[in-house]
Amino acid sequence: MFPERVLLLTWEYPPRSISPISHYCKQLADYLSSKGVDVIVLTYDDQKPNRFYLENDNLFVFTVGNPVHGVYNPLTWSLTMAYEMEKKALDVIREIGGVDLMHAQDWLTIPAALLLKEYTETPLFITFHSIEPVRVGGACDPYIEAVKRLEYEGCKEAEKIFVNNLWMKYQVMYHYSVPEKKVEIAIPQRKFWMRDVLRGYEVLRR
Repeated sequence: MFPERVLLLTWEYPPRSISPISHYCKQLADYLSSKGVDVIVLTYDDQKPNRFYLENDNLFVFTVGNPVHGVYNPLTWSLTMAYEMEKKALDVIREIGGVDLMHAQDWLTIPAALLLKEYTETPLFITFHSIEPVRVGGACDPYIEAVKRLEYEGCKEAEKIFVNNLWMKYQVMYHYSVPEKKVEIAIPQRKFWMRDVLRGYEVLRR
């Protein structure tokens, strides 16, 4: 089976659920696990940080917190959380001898994903449920530009980018100059959308 091991980076995972990303990650983790893939979920949980638990024989969940409280915007929050994710991920990767790929969710996990890719040379995949140019329209300020830059760097470093619909695919291509072949559509409303993600991973075997 390829891949054998996947590291899933997400800022929310059940029981913590703020947006559809939580359900998306749970469905993907369960599907990959059912196909014999060892899935390591690394997620943020401010109520129960620094935990490890098994959801089944090959689905492992690690939680981290954020040591800096009262941060004034999501960018600052993501950067301080990223450090905790990096430390935990490096510990796990060293202990198990590596993973075949990382799959990050949205820009909040990109700072950690980019550094982990550089440290470990692990291929990176990203799902964009939305992107900053779509969220803010024509607005522009230093915060927005910083988030856009993170998304751009994520697009540049990713082996494959997953989006939820055709419109978002075109938005990613347009705003971040991404080649069409690099963007894969996996529509969560469809029953077996997880197969499209697994198919996207196959780019590493070509």
